[in-house]
Amino acid sequence: MKLADEYDQEFQQKYNTDLDTTRIFPGLFSAVSSGFIIQIRPELQTALKTPTSIVVAQSLFYISLFTTLLATLLAVLGKQWIMYYQAVDS
Repeated sequence: MKLADEYDQEFQQKYNTDLDTTRIFPGLFSAVSSGFIIQIRPELQTALKTPTSIVVAQSLFYISLFTTLLATLLAVLGKQWIMYYQAVDS
């Protein structure tokens, strides 16, 4: 039983730290993506016939923003699961 408790403690500590890192980096990346989206947006509004390259770039920025926010959401859900796992264990 002691070996299982040690394994659980190690498991919780490792994934808790990993999920903290996973929450930080996508958050920073989403801030950068938002900056690029803000910079390109006036190009879409002022041009009557928007070049395809701008539309593609804007789409990629929105996709990257969505994926980073999804990764952050999944990391938060993982952290909540670990906290629930610790509560059930004790």
